[in-house]
Formats: sequence, structure tokens, C-alpha cells
Amino acid sequence: MPRPTSPNPSPRPEEHLLRGDLSALIALGLVEERIEPQGPVYALTDLGRHTPEFGD
Repeated sequence: MPRPTSPNPSPRPEEHLLRGDLSALIALGLVEERIEPQGPVYALTDLGRHTPEFGD
């Protein structure tokens, strides 16, 4: 029996939320995405490494 389709990129909502968080971090310049043969790789940029934590 076929599964119902979902408007989200993943049928698991937590993966959709993670993708949104990663997209926001990439847009802010804190994380970069590199496409490798095994799949996408995410790494902190220089800005991401030098941004102080928020809060105490």
C-alpha cells in the first residue's frame, strides 16, 4: 500500500525542522554546506567559529 505524500521534504517532521535550522544558519553565514560524494557536509565558517554564545 503506498504511503501518503507529504509537502515536507522528509516525511519525518523533525528532519524538516533541522533543514530549516540549517538553512537559517547558512543564510546568516555561520555554517557552510559542501556537497561531497557521500552527501552534503555542513561546517562552521570563520564567523560561526568566532560568534560568542548567547546568554550566560
